[in-house]
Amino acid sequence: MKEESRILVYGMGNYYGVFATYRKDFIEEFVVLRLLSYDVNQYLQKNMRTYSEITYMVSCTENKYAMRLFPFKVLEGGDELTVKHKYCSLVNSVLCMLEKRMLITPSDVELIVETSEKCIGDK
Repeated sequence: MKEESRILVYGMGNYYGVFATYRKDFIEEFVVLRLLSYDVNQYLQKNMRTYSEITYMVSCTENKYAMRLFPFKVLEGGDELTVKHKYCSLVNSVLCMLEKRMLITPSDVELIVETSEKCIGDK
């Protein structure tokens, strides 16, 4: 993985998707979208300004080969684990808050969000 590559980190549940693009250790864009009956790729292309610059994708909630987002490469092995460890906590926390507000349900997320019982901000 090249250092200047942009990585799309995302998680999806029910009709909501949480998407973040990173370059090095800097978050460039963060979007929470209500996904209706649109194609996810088409919806992101229309709503994310960094979409055309993304090289790799990492899913925080589903199998990396689910390939909902076709034009991007998946990260393999150590690179994927490192990116998930560094960048999925924000995506997972937002999904956790959506779940607590009953906007998504745990069964909507293939690999249940791996965070603690508390979302960020819970006491």
